[in-house]
Order: sequence, then C-alpha cells, then structure tokens
Amino acid sequence: MFYNFWRKTAAFLMCLAVVATAGCESRRPQNKEEEASSAPVTENDESLYNPKDNIELLDDLDGKYIGRTYVIATTNPSLFQNSKKEEGKGSQQNPLEKAVSDRMDLLSKSFGVKFEIKVEDSEKDIKEAMRKAAEKGSHYADLVCASAELMAELTEMGLLENMHTLPYVDFDADYMPGESLTQQSTGRKLFFYSGDATLSLNSTTVLFYNKGITDSAELKPVSKVLDGDFTWDVLAEMANTAADMGKYGIDCALDREELLYSLYASTGNKFITPTAAQPQISYNTDAVQAVNGINTALFENTELAPERENGADAIADFKAGKTAFLVARLDSVAAISEKPENGDPLVEWGILPMPKLSATQAGYFAPVNDITSCIAVPKNSADSAFAGFMLNAFLAASTNGLDEGLKTTYINYYFWNNDSARMLNLIENSLSYDLGIFYSSLPQVYDVSTRLLASEDNLNIKDEDKQFFYKFSDRVFG
Repeated sequence: MFYNFWRKTAAFLMCLAVVATAGCESRRPQNKEEEASSAPVTENDESLYNPKDNIELLDDLDGKYIGRTYVIATTNPSLFQNSKKEEGKGSQQNPLEKAVSDRMDLLSKSFGVKFEIKVEDSEKDIKEAMRKAAEKGSHYADLVCASAELMAELTEMGLLENMHTLPYVDFDADYMPGESLTQQSTGRKLFFYSGDATLSLNSTTVLFYNKGITDSAELKPVSKVLDGDFTWDVLAEMANTAADMGKYGIDCALDREELLYSLYASTGNKFITPTAAQPQISYNTDAVQAVNGINTALFENTELAPERENGADAIADFKAGKTAFLVARLDSVAAISEKPENGDPLVEWGILPMPKLSATQAGYFAPVNDITSCIAVPKNSADSAFAGFMLNAFLAASTNGLDEGLKTTYINYYFWNNDSARMLNLIENSLSYDLGIFYSSLPQVYDVSTRLLASEDNLNIKDEDKQFFYKFSDRVFG
C-alpha cells in the first residue's frame, strides 16, 4: 500500500508539473472534425463569482496583517508560485500558470501579506517536521499542502486543526465551493480539504478513447454520454467491437486498488458518508457485486484487456494506437500528449466520464483519487486567527480561478476538439469525494479498496472492519 502511495504520488506530481509548464505550444493539431458540434468551452460562467469579486467581499480587518508572512509547506510548489514569472517570462505563462500567479498576487495586494513557500523533498519530510513541531510546540507552517493519504495520517496523529472552528473561516459564504466542502465535512468538522484550490479535478479517474478506432467502427461514445445512455454494458459492447478489429478493447493505467475504487464510485456509491455527528459506513453489497462483474467481464478478460504490471505500458500502448479505451487519471493527459520518440504522429483521442451502472442512474460520477492534493492548517500554527483569515481568503481567491485555468490549459493546448471540452465540464460537475478512500490507507482503519473490493470474501463487511473504523471515528471525530 505505502509503496504504491509514494509511486503514485510521484507520478501525479510529475504529470502536474508537465501540465503546469506546457507553455504556449499546442500539443495537438487544430481544426479536427468533431463527433458532436459544440462551441469552445473556454469562458467562465459570468453568473459565478470570480476570485477578484470574492476577495472584495472580505473584510481586510483594517490592514491588520499587512507585512505578515504566510508560510505554506508543500512538495508541489507549482500550486503556489510560478518560476517563469519570477524569471521575468510572464508572457510565456499558460492559463494555469497565470491563474496561480493571479491568485497569489491578488492575496498579496489585497491584504499586504508576504508568502514563504517551504518546499520539502518528500511528504515524509512534511510529516516528520510537523511531528517535531508539535512535540516542541513550535511553528512549522500556516498551511500545509499534501496528498489525501498523508493528510489522513496527520489527522489520525491529531496534528491538524478543525477548519470549521478557525476564526474568520466562513464556509457558508456564497463564494465558497459549497458542494465539495459538504462532501468532505462531517457535521462541523473538516481537517483537510481538496477542491478547486488544489486542482482535485486533475486526479479524477476518467476514460480516454481512441477517436480513430471509434470512428472507423462507427461507435459514438460522446453521443451516448450526452444522451445519458453511456453504461458499462454499452462500453463492453464497444470494447468487444474494437477487439474484433484486432485492438485492445480496454486497458487501465491505474493500479488494481484505484481501479476497483473508481468502478465502485462510478455507480454513485460511497464507502463512508459524512453525517452531522460522525462518518458512517455506507457499503453497498449490490454495487460491489456489480463492480466485481465489471472487473471480470472487462479488465480481467484477456480477450479484451492485456495483463499489466505497469500503468506506463498501458499509456504507451494507447499512444501507439493499440487500445480503444483507457481508464486513467485526468493528469495522464500530459503523458498521452507527449510526441512519440520514433516520430510517429499522435493518436487522436478524447475523454469521457466513467460509465453509469445503468441508464436510470441519476448521473455520471467522477471519483477523486486518494493522491489528490489537499490543504490543511497545522495545530501548532503560531496564530490561529491569522491562519483562519488567510485560509478563508485563499479559498475565496481560488474559487472559479485555478480550476478555470487548468481547464483552459487542457482545452487550448491538449484537447483535439470541443467534445473533450464538453466532457471535461461534465466531469468537473460530477466530482465525487469519498472519505472512505481518503482514509483507507491508514493501518487498522476500514480499508475499502483491499478488504472489500480486492479480497475473495469481498461481499460482506467484517465485524473487525466496523470496530476498527468506529474506534478511529470516535477518536478523531468525537
């Protein structure tokens, strides 16, 4: 589990860095014929709050924090600073880089604060530094940004503040990302958060498709999605058609745990549901049976999918045109878009949401992976009022800012046509956050992916699973 964690985290940060440094060079040809006509999706919805409007709604406390330094500890500085701008190369910024710079500039100019980005070599270093600071009662950082897996450990260790209790934090404000906050809060308790501010969209599981294969077979996956009829059964039929053409019908760049979790989440179910008091187990036996059926029929079916030990091989084969459909995280766009070393042309591809279990399912669900970047406030912060004020401002300055920069970068520099832009908007509006997967890496805690999905006796919750989970829940959430 922990080997997979560090491997996955490193891969995610590398992909994010590639996206963030794409510059202004488009990585796909222009003017390609689209399956479904649509207008470019590059403009913000004017009815939404934008970062500048959000900040103008905040009280600056009569300049109380002018000159203060806000310390952010992270292994991923690209979320908080832009090296090109610092080097005087602002004209080369892509939309994501500009959104990052604009956010930090807006906060600095609005409140007179300075930023110190404390870049650690690994998340282990962040954990150790926070542990030592807590022992000594010393200040480490005002904000920490790390993966959900590390945040789960820090939560269990009691090192994170409950964001709901911090001064000046107003999660009920209109400019706050209400849906993602609701999904991740247990009553009035929230120890870490992933959303627009940390580009959670980037670690979402999606389905890539080879447009050349689907066009030649007269398959219409985008139309199926738009009609609400894109189910796992429909995908299985399409994958079989591609296999009959001598292609891999389907493949997966995720490890087995990530895949099984994503399949379960695509059914609209969660393993842990936040309530007004404590997180509750919400395990759905029928959904798990369906997940096992999907996994057997598609991903363990050697007539459709190759056996994989390395997700990079799945991406390489997809780039080579060998595969019709590929399950991967959205951040795989960067690797898929790299020009082949042998000079072969890029494969024309698109993205889709994970399919529905049935056409009657309420909608599509886009699961956020457990390596998604999260933010949290350390308990040993020197000034909780300052930390709360800046957290509130940081979220306000991020809403409809950073995520729009990410989407525009994908649309302008990576996507082949507007169909993928429409799918990206649909995926963003379908993000699903499950505390079950965020906390599943902890020892002796309800391990959703290995115990209940990947084991042979995965159809029943064991009493010891419940006991471990509720002991953890009582200790952390009270």
